[in-house]
Amino acid sequence: MAEVELQHERAKLKKVLRRWDLIFFSVCAIIGLDAVAGSPSGAWGQGITWFIIFVFLFLLPYGLVTAELGAAFPAEGGIYTWARMAYGKLPGELTAILYWISNAIWIGGSLAAVTIASINGFFLEPNGKADVGTLGSIIIGLIFVWVCIGSPSSR
Repeated sequence: MAEVELQHERAKLKKVLRRWDLIFFSVCAIIGLDAVAGSPSGAWGQGITWFIIFVFLFLLPYGLVTAELGAAFPAEGGIYTWARMAYGKLPGELTAILYWISNAIWIGGSLAAVTIASINGFFLEPNGKADVGTLGSIIIGLIFVWVCIGSPSSR
């Protein structure tokens, strides 16, 4: 039954992202606003050094795991389909829920906080203004989360 399901899913797949697209996508996932905000003006050498280290400690193993999972489970549906086909429906559902929760924490916690800190550091403090404050942080965080959720790439 799983083989029939795989053949049916494989027939619907269309390759859109190529090798360089995925490489640049992975690089942009690491070098983002959080990396730029955390790099003082004189620490670019240290940032580049850590990036090279992260290529070998994170990007390469992550790419190999993703390639292995994609080859072993070529069906559409990502992590839910992989877990469902390997362990069953309930573990697949739990995996999808935990993945969704981790994205909400990542976007709402880490990325929104870095955005607020960047706004304070780059735009307000150099001009002698105070920080955005608690209410401003809440509003900016909510706007950030809803823009990420509502963007066409998240659908």
